[in-house]
Amino acid sequence: MPERDVVAWTAMMAGYTSCSHHNSAWAMFCEMVRNEMEPNAFTFSSVLKACKGMGALSCGALVHGSAVKRGMQGSIYVENALMDMYATCCASMEDACIVFDDIREKNDVSWTTLITGFTHRGDGYGGLRVFRQMLLEEAKLNPFSFSIAVRACASIGSHSFGKQIHSAVIKHGFESNLPVMNSILDMYCSLGRTGKDANLVYKLLCPE
Repeated sequence: MPERDVVAWTAMMAGYTSCSHHNSAWAMFCEMVRNEMEPNAFTFSSVLKACKGMGALSCGALVHGSAVKRGMQGSIYVENALMDMYATCCASMEDACIVFDDIREKNDVSWTTLITGFTHRGDGYGGLRVFRQMLLEEAKLNPFSFSIAVRACASIGSHSFGKQIHSAVIKHGFESNLPVMNSILDMYCSLGRTGKDANLVYKLLCPE
């Protein structure tokens, strides 16, 4: 390929990142910039995933600056990737929350990324606080939103809020979603609730 355009560069970076070759994706981004090729929103999203995979906050901060300079920070793909990178690489969730607050039109990925960031750090209360706000604002929910919220409940030992989420799962029509119901069953079992609640989920998962 004698002349590679931004689509070709980005596809290669995305390929490296999907195979966990994060250093190669980063090297390709640096080469792309040296060749004065203008990155697009998908380029930034891919290289931020590489920064996350490397655990390289300094690289991620450089990419953030480059995205702002090029007017890309308003892209939901870039903002969600920035939030995910900061949630993984920073010592706290502060920078991820700043990015989240700056997103004008949050989508389900935005909310779920923040919930995941808190929960993976062992801050189930933080994750549930974001999930509650997601419900209050009537944001679009996806199966992973519920799965990670259920995991947050299990981490803090909150059976009552776990039951509320279980009810919300049914209300939103996700009771036939296998990963969601498995996470609910795991939560009940981890909380020692192996009676009626767990049996109900088990019957849904394993109908006779």
